[in-house]
Amino acid sequence: MQKVLIHICCAPCLAGSLLALKEIGDYEIEGLFYNPNIHPLDEFKRRQESLKEYLSTMPEIKVYYIDYDPREYFR
Repeated sequence: MQKVLIHICCAPCLAGSLLALKEIGDYEIEGLFYNPNIHPLDEFKRRQESLKEYLSTMPEIKVYYIDYDPREYFR
C-alpha cells in the first residue's frame, strides 16, 4: 500500500480528495492541516473543528496540525 500526504485546508476539500483517491487505488492517507492564509483566528478554529468532526469516523487517517500563526502569511 502506498502512502500519501494530503494538504488539508478544510473538511469539504478533503472529502473530495478522499473520493478521488478511493477511485484510483488503495492508499495509506495522512493529512497536514496547515493554513497560514486563513484569517481571522475564529475562521481557522472553525475549519479545524469541522475537520476533526469529519475525521472522527475515520480513525485510520492521521492528521498533523500546525498551529495558527498568520505572521508567516503577512510578512
